Amino acid sequence: MSEEKTQRLVLSVIDFLNVAIKDGTVKEDDREGLEVAVQCIGEAFGVDPSNKEQSDRLSIKPASLPTIFDLFLKTREKFWS
Repeated sequence: MSEEKTQRLVLSVIDFLNVAIKDGTVKEDDREGLEVAVQCIGEAFGVDPSNKEQSDRLSIKPASLPTIFDLFLKTREKFWS
C-alpha cells in the first residue's frame, strides 16, 4: 500500500476514534487512553489531524470509515452469501 493510502486509512481511523470519544461511544474512563492511542497512531504514521493542509489532502469525506465498512459488509453479503 502506498504511503498516501496508508495515511488516508490512518486519518480515517483517527477520525473514527475521535468521533467515538466525542459522541459517548467510549466510556468516560476509557477516553484518556484512547486519546493517547490516537496521538501514538498519528505519530507512528506521520498523520497530524490538526494539520489542515494534510487533513484536507488525506480526507475521505464525505465518506467515513463506518460508512465504507457498512458498504463492504453489504457487498460481501450480496456476493458471498
